[in-house]
Amino acid sequence: MPVRGLLLQVLNPERIPKTMGEWYQLCFYYNLDNDLRARRAMTYGPIGGKTISVAEGYRIVANARAEGWLPPLCSALV
Repeated sequence: MPVRGLLLQVLNPERIPKTMGEWYQLCFYYNLDNDLRARRAMTYGPIGGKTISVAEGYRIVANARAEGWLPPLCSALV
């Protein structure tokens, strides 16, 4: 069964991941942002790891937006 991947149009051209670590970091930020919007819980680390609080999640996402990992909020709502 085919799986939908991350849309390349949403990637910031100035912030294209160059290493696997950057790719994982980008995926973490997108997944956290998506989970916050859908009001789902997200955890750090392995299965059953520490749960990320809503306030901490918003802080992490805001930091990622400021550093250019995620698009600005206005274009992310489209």
